[in-house]
Amino acid sequence: MAYITVTTSNDLDANGIRDMVWSGALDRVKCLSDDELNTIIGILAEEYPDGIDETELNDFFWFEDDTYAGWLGWDDVEAFWEDHQEEYQ
Repeated sequence: MAYITVTTSNDLDANGIRDMVWSGALDRVKCLSDDELNTIIGILAEEYPDGIDETELNDFFWFEDDTYAGWLGWDDVEAFWEDHQEEYQ
């Protein structure tokens, strides 16, 4: 199983995330700006200092939207998605 290291900006960036995830996670990631994804990547680097595998990363973006919405300053995940679906679709 391959592990992705998110400890430096050279290891993974917003476009790398978009190329790596699939299914529902891809739908969610497409709605996030590069700045938002880079913020999330920075926090993931702290949360997973030994790296994160592709499936964990995919599942994180698909199922943990309340977590990263919170990291981006949103208290209400439904409002977060309403805002982002209008803005990026």
